[in-house]
Amino acid sequence: MKHPSLPLLVLLILLTGQTSRAQQSVIIYRCVDAAGIVTLQNGKPCSKGQQQQARRMEIPAAPLSPPMPETPPAQPAPAAEPAPATQPPALPAPEPVMASKREPLPPPPLYRCRTWGGKNSYLNEDGHPPKRCEPLQVQGIDGSTVNTGGIEACQMREDHCDRIPDEELCTAWNEYNRQAESMVRLENPDIAAKANALYRRTQQVMNTTRCANPETP
Repeated sequence: MKHPSLPLLVLLILLTGQTSRAQQSVIIYRCVDAAGIVTLQNGKPCSKGQQQQARRMEIPAAPLSPPMPETPPAQPAPAAEPAPATQPPALPAPEPVMASKREPLPPPPLYRCRTWGGKNSYLNEDGHPPKRCEPLQVQGIDGSTVNTGGIEACQMREDHCDRIPDEELCTAWNEYNRQAESMVRLENPDIAAKANALYRRTQQVMNTTRCANPETP
């Protein structure tokens, strides 16, 4: 078997180059001469006296570009690290508070009351003592002042009270406290409950107000 001649190889190379450059229809003629030499002709029929075979071939219209390398997928941007938490500014230390000396409370109001006629006086906390019945002299039909029938009569009288000035309150409460203590010492069952309640009251005032300090006016 005879090998293709050099022109045949050149033609194959040209055809290969054309297949990579153009897309078109071409006819290749295979020619065999009397000596048995085979030649391939592009679009040109064989010469007279040669055996001829024709083959149509399709050549690409555009050059085949090498495949583009695949673009790797975009890597996600690294997550930003959270910024460190900002510490709030330290608050200044509170200034030490000096314990202020608590002023003692003033004593409650007190009243000095006088009986009708001004003969006697006593201390009172509200200034409105109950009215009292002042006995009246009873005369008989004959005008005699001797009460032989046991008849009694009185007239309702109201005592007059004055508020004690503030600067004299501690002195007055001290007097009121001594009077209450004297009533308790009497141990009179008729007034024991009232005397004890009054004494507790006067003691509370003397111990919790400015009257507890003799130097406080």
